[in-house]
Amino acid sequence: MPKETRMTAEKLAAELCEQEGFSVKDASEFAEDMLSRLLAGQVVGEEDANNKVPSVIQSQKLRLRHWYILLVDQMPNVFNHDKPIPIPAEYGGRGDFIWELVRTIWIKGKSDGMLDKIERMLDGNVSGTPYDPEKDRRKDGKLIRTILTDCFFTGEASSLTNEEYARQLQISRSTLESKKEAGMAIFGILMWIYAVRREMEDIEEGIIPRPEQHRWWMKYV
Repeated sequence: MPKETRMTAEKLAAELCEQEGFSVKDASEFAEDMLSRLLAGQVVGEEDANNKVPSVIQSQKLRLRHWYILLVDQMPNVFNHDKPIPIPAEYGGRGDFIWELVRTIWIKGKSDGMLDKIERMLDGNVSGTPYDPEKDRRKDGKLIRTILTDCFFTGEASSLTNEEYARQLQISRSTLESKKEAGMAIFGILMWIYAVRREMEDIEEGIIPRPEQHRWWMKYV
C-alpha cells in the first residue's frame, strides 16, 4: 500500500495562501500583528460595558470586517490586478484596526473557533487535551494550536526563549519557527476567508451596499 501523505501546517499554509492570492509571509505578518496585541486588547475591552450590547457588537463586526478587507486591498503583494480602493477618512491604518479589533468582547471566541478549525483541517478532529510531545508528535494541528495559544492567547511562552520553548515541545528551534509562521498564516487566511464570505452574504441580503465595481476579493457571488 502507498505510504499516507500527511498534510503539514506548512503545506496547508502554502495551499491556502495560493488559493486566496497571498504570500505566506504577508498572511503570517498580518496575523502576528493582531495576535501579539490580543492579550492587552482584551483587558482594555472588558472594561467597556457597551461591548456586550448586541447592536454594538453587530455594528462593530460590520465596521471591522469591511475595514479589514480595505486594509488587505492595500497590501502590495496580494496577487490582484485591481487598483486599491482608498481607505475612507473614518477608518485608520493597520495599527488602528488591530487595536479596535482586539478590544472587542467577541474576538476571543472567534479566535477559539479558528483554532478549532485549524486542528480539524490538519488532524481531523479537535482533541480537547493538552499537547503531548511523545503521543502527539505527528499532530500538526494540535501543535499549531499549542504554539499559538502559548505565544499569544495565554502568554505562557512569553517568559521563555525560542530555544527553551522548543525544548519544552521537544522540537528544534527551526521547526518551532516554521510551525509558528505556518500557523499564523493559516490563522490569518482563515480569518480572511470568513470575513469575505460574511461580507458577501450581507451584500446579497442587502444589509450593506454592493460596491460600484466588482472587486478581486468578491469570490463568493
